[in-house]
Amino acid sequence: SLAAMLVFYNAIYAYKCYYEEKKFNWLIFVLMGVGAAYTHYFALVSIGIIYLILGIFIWLKKKADFGYWTGAIICSIILYLPWLSFFIKQLIYKVNTE
Repeated sequence: SLAAMLVFYNAIYAYKCYYEEKKFNWLIFVLMGVGAAYTHYFALVSIGIIYLILGIFIWLKKKADFGYWTGAIICSIILYLPWLSFFIKQLIYKVNTE
């Protein structure tokens, strides 16, 4: 339920990032996304879809905010790097056991 809540808040702040031009919204958007990604792998996929949809909407309508979106992705990847090694190890283990 924690992952669902964080994904929900990430979606809300994606909406706010699109309609309100505040840096605080981008910060909360990134933090909720990274928190959800750390919580569950399915949440990681959901967050990726939210990032993608937001990116498409920004690309089509608000190209001025594309830098904020790119920065949010870079920050999210940097914040997820400590867990990435565990993710890769689990992925390799899963492939080798099948």
